[in-house]
Amino acid sequence: MIGGFLRRLRDALWPDRRAADVTSFFVDDDILETIEVLPASAADWCRQQIAAIAEFSARHEAPGGAGWTDVYLRPAAPATIAELAIPFAPTVAAIGCLLTEFDAVITGSFENPQPVRARAFGPSPLSAIVVYHDGTMQRVQHIAVTLRDGRADAADVLAALAAVPSPVPLMIANWGTGRYARLDDASEVSAYLAVLGDRPA
Repeated sequence: MIGGFLRRLRDALWPDRRAADVTSFFVDDDILETIEVLPASAADWCRQQIAAIAEFSARHEAPGGAGWTDVYLRPAAPATIAELAIPFAPTVAAIGCLLTEFDAVITGSFENPQPVRARAFGPSPLSAIVVYHDGTMQRVQHIAVTLRDGRADAADVLAALAAVPSPVPLMIANWGTGRYARLDDASEVSAYLAVLGDRPA
């Protein structure tokens, strides 16, 4: 399983798994894009999409449980983070008050790392927020989240995400698990966190 591989890689590279001991955050788009940060007004759309994905998956399951015979193409969200004109510097400051910042954000490969114009924060490399600016460093263009290191770290990340100075409440939609939570709804956040496992000892 990929999760087991990532945990072994994490344990080999970062034995205590704390951001303070890791200077760079590596951008893995496939993992970061699993969780989408959206305006909370998109909750009904997310609910509809999660139901549509489940129905599509059931209709296209390959014989013997060997995967699927087709791929669902999710339409664009009705509203995005970029449209909210969230100020970049205050966002970085708000998140930085609650989470440790990584020294750099990189992509590419270990042999040829490439810097990314973004800021990343988190309690570990597997639970983090990446904030991308609009090219002028005035506005937030995109926010990516990964929550793969247990309930406690996920709770810290969601609390920091809720502190973003957005003009409207934000939410997360996890397309991999079919769950979402509006960050201004404590019951939804609690329900989201409740299904996460504890971090391995």
